[in-house]
Amino acid sequence: MLYQHSAELFDIRYAQKDYAAEASRFSKLAARIHPTASTMLDVACGSGLHLQHLRSAYKVEGLDLSPELLQTARSRLSDVPLHHGDMSRFDLKRSYDLVTSFFASIAYLPDVETMRQSIACMTRHLATDGVLFLEPWLTPAVYRENEVVHNFRRTPERAISWMYVMRRRGTVAVWEIHWLVGTTEGGVTHFVETEELSLFTTEDVMGAMRDAGLDVVHNARGLHGYGAMVARAARWSAQEVAAIHEALAD
Repeated sequence: MLYQHSAELFDIRYAQKDYAAEASRFSKLAARIHPTASTMLDVACGSGLHLQHLRSAYKVEGLDLSPELLQTARSRLSDVPLHHGDMSRFDLKRSYDLVTSFFASIAYLPDVETMRQSIACMTRHLATDGVLFLEPWLTPAVYRENEVVHNFRRTPERAISWMYVMRRRGTVAVWEIHWLVGTTEGGVTHFVETEELSLFTTEDVMGAMRDAGLDVVHNARGLHGYGAMVARAARWSAQEVAAIHEALAD
């Protein structure tokens, strides 16, 4: 199971990520392309940090497969509906003005078919004029195979180190992550978790959106550098396409 042992370390692992700035850029984008949007579902919401910064702008909800990450999210979003579910086969029986999947969460889907099912599922949860915003991950062409990655974080309570080699099996990135966690009370503990992330091509993802009945715009930068797909059922005008690129360039 993903994050079976490291869920409590998730926010420390991504402490360098500026969730507030990303949420602000997303809000500016949404204001330009869907100014009347009021409801939002974040798919694969993780520990809820994007939602924490977006709840003032929208009536937000979240969905995630990890009970441990949802528990963390609930601790900071006690009054926000947070659903436990698989992003490729959930049914909340309602629709939203905005459906998002931030931070390359689709990479954790095992294959193209499951990714297509996930996008179809998210599309079914869009309101008539709703917008789907999705951040992809690395493509096969840019994945840095066999690179050694080492990270270290220190907090007042603990020191954390994790290391892995960026292996690859076909179109799947395989990371055998070795964690060392040190605390004054518990000493140093070691555990290993394996993460597998799919290397979808840009056309894989955009094709899935088109097949779901959406018109999609790809922006190469996105919110955190891996790009973004912005899609809806109605055709984007040339002015709206320009507005998408302008908002994500700020």
